Amino acid sequence: MTIPEQEARFVRKDGLSITEVEDDIFIVAPETEDIFHLNNLGRALWALLAEPLSVPELADAVAEAFPNEPREKIAADVATFVERMLKQKLVTRAPDRS
Repeated sequence: MTIPEQEARFVRKDGLSITEVEDDIFIVAPETEDIFHLNNLGRALWALLAEPLSVPELADAVAEAFPNEPREKIAADVATFVERMLKQKLVTRAPDRS
């Protein structure tokens, strides 16, 4: 698995089919029509990705919410989530800041 670039910023892709059922979020991948169910961390990251953020910025937000979790584990989990979302074309790299 390729770790996303640390300085790159990512954002949710427009036009996705997203269904919310109570506390669950289901997203349909546009090309494969695979359905993704987001766990608690995934839901939190998905909400944050409404705005362009980098993997370190996402990890910082999660670490603030879960201060007792090891920072390295959080960073690895966030990087894995972003990589999976990129692979399925559910998030995209945001334009560089000008």
